Amino acid sequence: MKIQDLNKELCFQWYIPPLERPPKDTEPMVLLLYAYNMKPWNISDAVPNSSYCNVSIGSFWVPLNRVISIHEKLSNLKQIAEISLPATPEIASDDNVSEMQEMEEKSIDKEMENMIIECCSEIINLFLTDGDVRPLSEVPFDISLPSIFNLERLFDLANGCIISGGRLFNWMVSIIP
Repeated sequence: MKIQDLNKELCFQWYIPPLERPPKDTEPMVLLLYAYNMKPWNISDAVPNSSYCNVSIGSFWVPLNRVISIHEKLSNLKQIAEISLPATPEIASDDNVSEMQEMEEKSIDKEMENMIIECCSEIINLFLTDGDVRPLSEVPFDISLPSIFNLERLFDLANGCIISGGRLFNWMVSIIP
């Protein structure tokens, strides 16, 4: 049997175990199961008791209400991005109309950028328990439809998600405890 992974990948799966309880029972919690690999790798006839230093797996409890809140904000952001980030640029024949469209797009882009920064700040606060979390001043990944779609899918409690390497992957891996 040969397994080959050509890309860096991050996998999230949200789980509420029926029997196991979180360490603190003060509020509803959800268990985040994650795995990621930092380098592409091959496995030929898996060897027992071998370790893969480029593969990380883990789990930790997070407040359910905060994950739901983040996902709702990311869902709204995804809808705005679908409207604001067209796949192909529109061409206008009248110069004044095109200047107005550019100004509207720039204001939407700044507003959308602020929404992304807010969502990313909440994600950092969800994962990092340090009190010394510095606020974000810029979006830590490329603003694109695929990035926003992937970020929203990562926090969808009903489905698991796998994202491949890129700036979003690098940022998410850097904040996972």
